Amino acid sequence: MSSSGRFAPAVLAFLAVFLPRPATAQLVLGQYEEEAPLRTWNTFPFVPAAALGRGETTLAATGEPAAVLANPALLFSLPRFGLGLGGSLQSASLLKYGPVNTGIFLTDGPLFLTVPAADSLIFTARGGRWALAAGLSLAEIHDRPTTEYASESRGIVQYRVRFEQTGILRVFSLSAGYRLGPRWSLGLGLNYASGSRDRSFREEWTASRITITDEKSEKQTGFYLQGGVVWEPGPKLRLAAVLRAPYGRNVNRRSRVAYASPALPDGIVISGQAEDRVSQPLAVGLGGRLGISSRLAAFADLVWSDWPSYEVRWFEGREKRDFKGVLKAGLGLEYGLRFGLFGAQAEMPVRLGLSHDPQPMKTPSSSYLGVTTGLGLRWRGFRLDLGLLASRESGSGDGLRGTRAALSLEYGFE
Repeated sequence: MSSSGRFAPAVLAFLAVFLPRPATAQLVLGQYEEEAPLRTWNTFPFVPAAALGRGETTLAATGEPAAVLANPALLFSLPRFGLGLGGSLQSASLLKYGPVNTGIFLTDGPLFLTVPAADSLIFTARGGRWALAAGLSLAEIHDRPTTEYASESRGIVQYRVRFEQTGILRVFSLSAGYRLGPRWSLGLGLNYASGSRDRSFREEWTASRITITDEKSEKQTGFYLQGGVVWEPGPKLRLAAVLRAPYGRNVNRRSRVAYASPALPDGIVISGQAEDRVSQPLAVGLGGRLGISSRLAAFADLVWSDWPSYEVRWFEGREKRDFKGVLKAGLGLEYGLRFGLFGAQAEMPVRLGLSHDPQPMKTPSSSYLGVTTGLGLRWRGFRLDLGLLASRESGSGDGLRGTRAALSLEYGFE
């Protein structure tokens, strides 16, 4: 037996223990732990296109069907029936994630990843004191930039290593609203989160035909409740509050580490399976809308997330992240330009905003400051909205960036 064959079991045992998470023992990843969403940890509440343009303020929105995914008490600001579709394009820069810049891959600077996706689907209906909604939203993206390194000699690849990670989490929502009177509305939503994540690390030695692969896949599911309230003390002021209950996502996780070599015709495979759990934090939000004039309105949102209660359990081992509670804030303005279009009144909202998005890691202390803008069109029951966010991270020293563009088309009729 060759030396590679004699040492293969020991090498494979080492990899099975350490390779699935090669970075955790070397440094604090912060923004991009293995389970971290792309761009930001703070993915609650869902922010549709119109809200994105005015500083990610959605909790006290008016007449936006997709906003009920954030606050189900907003159902009574909508037409009797409504339907909405949305899409988004998210982009983020990453420096330290998985094996990248943590000991295996080294880069000259951050890597960029852009992910297009269907963003939301919502149907709403109301009658009398009751209103209902059914919707689907994209809650999290878990993709990472695919990274590959190859070593060549005389034009022939001698060694190649490749890392890949993909994943999404979607939320199916059923919501009901009740109108207490002319000033108060309540809403309650039952949400089912479902998603998957796949991770692969592969090494190849071409000359000796040795290959080592480490693969992990998982399916996540979980139910949670979300409640909201809207108070309208006057025609120009609307105040809102939302609460997402803490909940656990059940994670069915599989792992497979394999070693292939000519010296071992059958190879070596180590497989594992576990039923794990990720504890998601309580989140509470307050929002407001103030009508400054008949055309100009100001919006503000504050959302606090109890990230210290976040906990992951991988292969029956508990890991409590060193997180702190964070308060995400947004401010926005919306001005409506009115004009006639094909014999009917039309309106074009113009939006501007700012958002402050602190990340939950204690070390490094990190936050994103974002500038937003957007446009819309209201005509004969149709709503077309475009929102843009550009943000820059500070605190970690990595200078990460994040952008999001969202587009929605909605129709409502009485």
